[in-house]
Amino acid sequence: AVSSAMKCFNGTQGDKNDLGKSVNCTGDSVTKCHSPDNTKVVEFEGYGCGPCPNGTAIKGCKNCAGDDCNAWTAKTVAYQCHEGNKVANCTSNTGENCFRAQSNYTGNDKALSSGGCGTCAK
Repeated sequence: AVSSAMKCFNGTQGDKNDLGKSVNCTGDSVTKCHSPDNTKVVEFEGYGCGPCPNGTAIKGCKNCAGDDCNAWTAKTVAYQCHEGNKVANCTSNTGENCFRAQSNYTGNDKALSSGGCGTCAK
């Protein structure tokens, strides 16, 4: 019988260029690859052969089936912040950040008073 080892990317999140090349997984029983679920705020950053370490109990790890199915993806975390009297939908590649003026703010910067996605820094 001819062995057809599964191929997966192996490495850590970092920059797209930091993720190693696709590797042949060891063993015919490997049927999945794993990678970070970059749509959630998580600390898991591993890519590799086989299912998520410790099964699916690791928050932020996702499994996939198929050669090289765990290709690098940018973090695009979706979350919400209050903006005035409304809820704003936000996305970020660095995590959840909302801002609002401190309670003793007396200025007239409407954007700062309303609050919103991101940070106060301009």
